[in-house]
Amino acid sequence: MAVIEDLTEQECYLYSILSDPSGLDQAEFLWRDSSPVNKTGIWRAWPFQWFWYRDLSKYQIEMGSRSLGKSLSIALRAFCFPFLHPQQQMLVTAPTMIHLKPLVKLI
Repeated sequence: MAVIEDLTEQECYLYSILSDPSGLDQAEFLWRDSSPVNKTGIWRAWPFQWFWYRDLSKYQIEMGSRSLGKSLSIALRAFCFPFLHPQQQMLVTAPTMIHLKPLVKLI
């Protein structure tokens, strides 16, 4: 096991963000929201999504209804996967190709 020493305060914060197992901290740190409603440009998950993103179950089903961020949450998990699970494989499935193609394009 490696020991990390002599990190600056900023490096400690960055390490903490990058090692968040849910990936939510990484997305909120790196992603930008360019919608006209968002004045800050910072992407933030909705409070009701925090539980979804923090679920670390091996197999997960995104069960929300339309426009609640299901596709975005899958894209978030795919974005963070290489950082959290180096040299591992991720599988994304969908009921039909019309569901899968937009996800693949987003990822």
